[in-house]
Amino acid sequence: IAVFAASLAIVRLRSNVHEPIAKDALVMMLRETPVYFLAVRAHFLSGVLCFAGALSVRIYAENQVGSPLFARALLAMLAAAVCFMVSLFNTTLIHFNSFGHLWWCYIQCL
Repeated sequence: IAVFAASLAIVRLRSNVHEPIAKDALVMMLRETPVYFLAVRAHFLSGVLCFAGALSVRIYAENQVGSPLFARALLAMLAAAVCFMVSLFNTTLIHFNSFGHLWWCYIQCL
């Protein structure tokens, strides 16, 4: 969904029906294509988190029987990586309070 919404936003911005003057690119994207911008941001991180969740299930299922300590270590490492990804993502949320607030604004735009 993120790639599809990004391509639609690019097509819309290239159509010259928008006002290109803005304080910065983020303000212009939120003003001209709010649904596409929010869709890309929300669905990209959600997809990465779902992929990490699927990896964690696979890691636990494959390694739990033979070496449960190793499986727990891998899950802890994956959880740390996911927390780091979410914290980095939250530092780029300029007009939003959190990832949940971004999703709430996206749902309201729909």
